[in-house]
Amino acid sequence: MLDSPFSLMLTITYSTERIQTMARRMKGAGSVYERKDGYWVAQYKGQYRYAKTEREAKKKLLELIKAGETRKPGNKTTVAAFMDRWITFAEQNLKPATVKRYREAIEIHIKPNLGSNKLHKLDAMTVQDMYASMQHGGLSPATVNLVHSVMSSACKRAVKWGVLHHNIIESVEAPRIVREEVEVFTPQEVRTLLSAAFGDRLEALYTLALSTGMRGGRYLGWNGDLSIWTLVRWM
Repeated sequence: MLDSPFSLMLTITYSTERIQTMARRMKGAGSVYERKDGYWVAQYKGQYRYAKTEREAKKKLLELIKAGETRKPGNKTTVAAFMDRWITFAEQNLKPATVKRYREAIEIHIKPNLGSNKLHKLDAMTVQDMYASMQHGGLSPATVNLVHSVMSSACKRAVKWGVLHHNIIESVEAPRIVREEVEVFTPQEVRTLLSAAFGDRLEALYTLALSTGMRGGRYLGWNGDLSIWTLVRWM
């Protein structure tokens, strides 16, 4: 059965009002709609422009969109330029040794691989591919994790400064670091070693190593200025 002219008119009226209502609610998407007083409205991301005709309203909508793209955060900033700016800011609250490691990560790994990219166009997949390339090149997971920490901290700051909309590093996975289990001597093994070293010219060195657990580079770096037993007591 065909609908009556009256019901068709109600349907058209309802559909028109529904479209206009949806347009009003689509904040950020951009829309053009007519008000009850006959004026046309162009809205884009919370900004509104008014016009007497639909054609004029559409023109104003395009102007709003273009203006929004022009103001897009970080549209001229490269990764290299931002990393330089960020580390200069961050080093105020970091230890010198940490600053040195961060700068090395930036200069040796981040800049050569990502430096020329526009910061706002950098995506998670590109960073993930860099991590994979670093590992395939023989770099350790610890080195990749250092780069990951630097990238994450820098991008967090970029969001706070309004240079980025969100931190893309949150979508990037760093490799897992597998730490080797350290095997230590049993008390009986220590006694056996000290007994075997008794009377040896390096007995004091063996005793120092076994009793302090310090890294080899430290006790082997002793330059002879102090008595080895003085060092043992000092440690």
